[in-house]
Amino acid sequence: MKKILTLMTAMSAVTGAVANDFDWSIPADFTTDASNNMVNGCNGLYFVDNTFSFNVDAGDEVQLTVNGKNLTVNVGGTDLNTELKDGKISFKATAGGQVILTMGEQTAVTAIYVESDNYRKALEQIKTVGKGSVNEAVAKISDYSTKTDPNNMKDGKALSFEGFYTAIKAQINTEAEKVAALEADLAKHKANNTV
Repeated sequence: MKKILTLMTAMSAVTGAVANDFDWSIPADFTTDASNNMVNGCNGLYFVDNTFSFNVDAGDEVQLTVNGKNLTVNVGGTDLNTELKDGKISFKATAGGQVILTMGEQTAVTAIYVESDNYRKALEQIKTVGKGSVNEAVAKISDYSTKTDPNNMKDGKALSFEGFYTAIKAQINTEAEKVAALEADLAKHKANNTV
C-alpha cells in the first residue's frame, strides 16, 4: 500500500495552503463589516457600491446564482462574456485575480460557489491513487476467498486460503479506512478554505 502512503504525503503538502473554496449564500438583507466592507458570514467576500468582489486562482471553477439579468462579471480586469442559464452563471478562471460582480437594476447575486483547482486535483488523487489502489488490491486477492491449496492437505482435503484471505483483506480494509479519512479531511479543508 505504498501508493496510499504516497497519497497521504501528497495530501499533506496540498492541504494547508490557502486556496479559493467558497460556498456563500447571500441573503437579501446581508450586512457588511464597516471597517473593511466584508460581507458578514462570508469570509473573503466584499461588497461596496452594488459590487461584490473576491479572489480566485487560475483553474478555479465559479458558479453564481443570480436573480435578474443585469450583471457584469469581471475577472482580473477583464469583463467576461457570460450566459445566465436557469438562474446560474458558471465559468472557469483562466487567470488568477479579483472577481468583480457589478449588479445593475433588479439584479441580485444570491449565492457564490468557488471550487479550487487544488481541491479537484486532490480529490482526483484520492479517487485514482487511493481508491484505485484499494480496489486493485481487492481484485487481486478475491480468488483466494474460494481457492484451496493442493500442497497443504488435512484429512485428505486441500486446505483453503481463508485465513490468508481474511488477514490480507483486513489490511486492505485498514488502508481503505485511511483513504476515507483522507477524503473526509479534504472535505473539511475545503469547507475551511484551506485546500
